[in-house]
Amino acid sequence: MYYCQKNQSSSDDETDRFTVMVNDKLGFINQKGKLVIKPQFKNLYSYHDGLAGASTDDKWGFINVSGHYVIKPQYEDVQEFIENLAAVKLGDKWGFINKSGKLVIKPTYDFVMSFKDSISCVRVNDKWGYIDMTGRYLVEPQYDDAWDFDGDLARIKMDNKWGYINRQGELVIQPQFDVLQTFNNDIAGVCVDDKWGFIDKEGNYIVEPIYNDIWAFEDSLARVMKDGKWGFINKEGNYVIEPIFDDVWKFEEDLARAKVDDKWGYIDKQGSFVIQPQFDDEWSFTENLASVKVGDKWGYIDKQGQFVIKPQWDDALDFDEGIARVRLNGKWGYINQKGNYISEPQYDDAGSFINGLARVEVDDMTGYINKEGKIIWEPTK
Repeated sequence: MYYCQKNQSSSDDETDRFTVMVNDKLGFINQKGKLVIKPQFKNLYSYHDGLAGASTDDKWGFINVSGHYVIKPQYEDVQEFIENLAAVKLGDKWGFINKSGKLVIKPTYDFVMSFKDSISCVRVNDKWGYIDMTGRYLVEPQYDDAWDFDGDLARIKMDNKWGYINRQGELVIQPQFDVLQTFNNDIAGVCVDDKWGFIDKEGNYIVEPIYNDIWAFEDSLARVMKDGKWGFINKEGNYVIEPIFDDVWKFEEDLARAKVDDKWGYIDKQGSFVIQPQFDDEWSFTENLASVKVGDKWGYIDKQGQFVIKPQWDDALDFDEGIARVRLNGKWGYINQKGNYISEPQYDDAGSFINGLARVEVDDMTGYINKEGKIIWEPTK
């Protein structure tokens, strides 16, 4: 059985749908906890572009926001509608349908990815290629592995090496890398012989592969590791922060987590500790607070390193929209930024708030609470 809670679309009807299970059947409630589509489905996807994949028995179809099948169950599997087309599986082959249920690209592929910018990556006989929205090959299947186009370029693998092609299928960066990351601000991380560097969109090195590990550039800085120590470089490959840390994370709210001698603190963009290494573990700052661990308990500090919520929990996660999840004695609850409970620790698992509700689990049963901590759907299964 499969269900997906999070709705991706911005439609009011779609975002006001939350999956519930009753007697092993799936349906939807709205944000007020009212059952809007009675539990009747064996499998259920989130809505996207007004339709959700669903199965009552062993075949998949699509339902509208009222819960009625508008494309009858007939497929072995489906993907969500993207750019007005959905991938469907008939027998052991994949094709695409439109929102009327018409088969617009015949099922001839072993696997397909959803369309992105009018191009789908498809697999035939263990080789990958690309098609347009009519099913015409833009690039014949010939690659050992491939990714979606990201802008004008797509990553492809040939003879165990990665390179890039353009939308005409021309090799613009020859397959030569053991690992190749996606481009981020026209820069991509690459690995050759266990050493990492960065290239531009012409395949030229802007930072030679001399590092043991890297992360992508963010805000013009990239984390790099050399000889077991981490620092930050700029796009010219020069150190902005020398590699002196045992571990570092990206900058969040102008501060980055940094570890020295088994203790964590926070540094600024000059590499200076503004909160000295003193914590056994920590998370990044969100909403001006960071969860930190002292001994075996977690609490929250401000950007001056002062505790605003004393350590008292076995685990504590980031704040999101003024609410954080905390765990005590094996149970999860929710607190506000003053450290007061909006929901006492009582759940075996607890999700983040999405569109005003959070999914909670008790004894393998799933329910929902709102931001006041009120249970709007009692846990069921």
